[in-house]
Amino acid sequence: MTNALIVKSYIPGAPTPTPAPTPTVTPMNTPGPDVGAAHGRILWNDEGASGAYSRLCQELESGTCSGRQYDTTTDASGWYEFTDVVPDSYCHLVRLAGEPVWWYKSFLFGCSEITIRAGKVTRIDDFHIAKTDLALLSPPHDSTLDTNQPTLVWAAYPSAAYYKLYLRRESPSPETILDYVRMDGTTLTVSDPLYGGEYRWSVNAYNTNDRKIAYSYRAYHFTVPGPPAPTPTPTPLPTPPTGTDVQVTNSTTFDPYEGSTSTYLVGEVYNASDISVGWVKIYATFYDAEGNVVDEGWTFACISHLAPGMSSPFRDSYYNLPASSWNHYELRLVWQTTTYTPLSMEVSNVSDFFDDWDAFHVTGDVRNQYDHRLNHIKACVAMHDATGDTIGVWWDSVGTLDPDETESFDVKVSFWKHKPDRGEVADYSLQVYNEYE
Repeated sequence: MTNALIVKSYIPGAPTPTPAPTPTVTPMNTPGPDVGAAHGRILWNDEGASGAYSRLCQELESGTCSGRQYDTTTDASGWYEFTDVVPDSYCHLVRLAGEPVWWYKSFLFGCSEITIRAGKVTRIDDFHIAKTDLALLSPPHDSTLDTNQPTLVWAAYPSAAYYKLYLRRESPSPETILDYVRMDGTTLTVSDPLYGGEYRWSVNAYNTNDRKIAYSYRAYHFTVPGPPAPTPTPTPLPTPPTGTDVQVTNSTTFDPYEGSTSTYLVGEVYNASDISVGWVKIYATFYDAEGNVVDEGWTFACISHLAPGMSSPFRDSYYNLPASSWNHYELRLVWQTTTYTPLSMEVSNVSDFFDDWDAFHVTGDVRNQYDHRLNHIKACVAMHDATGDTIGVWWDSVGTLDPDETESFDVKVSFWKHKPDRGEVADYSLQVYNEYE
C-alpha cells in the first residue's frame, strides 16, 4: 500500500482519444530485503508516453532536487521502473520528452510523496501530463490596450475538443474575471468593460475525454486604461449551522524559505459544539495597511470530521503574496453538521527526527483495531513552539486498512516557521483517524 496521491491533473494532445484498455505490464521481481522498487506509467493524451522522464527525488525545495535521486525513462507503452531504491519517502517528478517542465503530484503546496519500502514493489499511480505549446495570439504579451473590452485570441490546438479561459486582474485590487470558463472556439470578446489595471490571461485545451492536453506555458499580461476598480470587500460566507461552534485556537504565518514570495498560514481549529461537524473550511483574507483586500483563499482542516472537543490543524499557502505586500489577515470559518464520528486508530512505534534538510518527520505504524475495513485513514502532525502556537503542519494519507492490518506512515513537514532553527520546536501533536466511510 502506498501513500494516497492527490493529483494536479495534467495531460497532452494527439488524435481524439477513446480510453484504451490498460496495457499489461510485466510484474517486477520482488526486491531484496534492504531495498525497494517502484513502477508506473506516464500518459500523454490518454496514451502511454514513450521516452518520458521519471525521477524520484529525496528532497525537493525551491524546485531543486537534492539528496538521493533516481532517474529512468518510459518504454513504448509509457511504463517505467525503479530498482534498488533506498527505502524512504520521495517526490516523484515526470517530464515529457522535448518538454521544458517537470511535474509532480501535489496537494496545496509541495510534493505529495511516495513511500518506498524495503522488500516491496510500489505501484505508482498513472500520471497524465499536458504539453506547453498552446499559443496565445492577441493581445500580445506586455501590451497596453486602447479598449476596456479586449478580444482574446489563441491558436487552435490539434485534437482539442474545447478550451478553458482564465482572466484575472493582477493590480490594483486583484480579482478573477473569468475562472477557466469553457470555450468551444478560439476567441472571446470581453462583454463587461474592464476596470483600469494590469491583467493576466491563459488558456488550457482539453480532449473529448475532458483531459487537459495542452496549455499556454506563459500567461500573457496586458494593461487596460481607465479608472481602477472599487476597493473590494471580503467574500460573504454562509451562516454556520445553528447550535454549533468551531473556533480557531491559534494561527500564524511565515515565509517557507529565504527569498520566497509566498506566505504560509498554519493553525488549529477546535469543535466547541455538542455535536460532530465536518468539512471545516478556513477562509483567510489578507489586507494592506489601509484595509484594502490584497488576497483571499481557503483550505480545509486536516481532519475532515471533528467530534465534540476535537481539534485539527490546518495549513494553506498563498503564491505571490510576500510579507511586504500585506499588513494583517482575518480568518472566518464555515462547516457542516454530520452524524459521523471519526475513529481514532491504534498507533505504535512512533518516532520523530529532523532530516539533513531540516524537514521534520514523524513516523510510526497504524493498525486497524476494528472489525471492519476502514478507508481514508490519515495521520496529521502539528508542530508547536514553546508558547503552544502551531508553527508547521502536514499529513500522510495511509489509505485503506482491513481488520488487524498494519501500515506505516511518515509525515514530513518540509516547511515550518523558524526553519532551520530546530530549537524553536518545543513539541508536536500526532492525530491518526479514519476520517469518513
